[in-house]
Amino acid sequence: MSDDLKLRIGRRVRALRERRGLTQEQLAEGIDRSVETVGNIERGQTLVAVDTLERIARFLGAPISDFFDDGFTITPARADVEARIRDAVRGLSDLEAEVALHLIEGLHLLHRKGSGRQRVQDDRQR
Repeated sequence: MSDDLKLRIGRRVRALRERRGLTQEQLAEGIDRSVETVGNIERGQTLVAVDTLERIARFLGAPISDFFDDGFTITPARADVEARIRDAVRGLSDLEAEVALHLIEGLHLLHRKGSGRQRVQDDRQR
């Protein structure tokens, strides 16, 4: 497991733990691991075992897949936002989740169009 992947998983664990309002001590107790182990996982300093990650996921009420991503670098703030989005979507009906998806896709399109206009403006200034 690369250091980058360990760090990304650790950031997602921390974001979800904090989102749940838990301390490292509470998480450690809930998964029958030491506080040092939880801290090392969150800092990306240890190779987290699958069984430990499964315990974390179960204790925090999230699927284990929430700790993995598509390989892009994730900041702590981004990890928190993504955890909040996942939590919000889980509480929605299928129809409400579909509406939320359309809103996010609309924001994405606006961002892409805005970025394109900015590039055109930048090119004109050169």
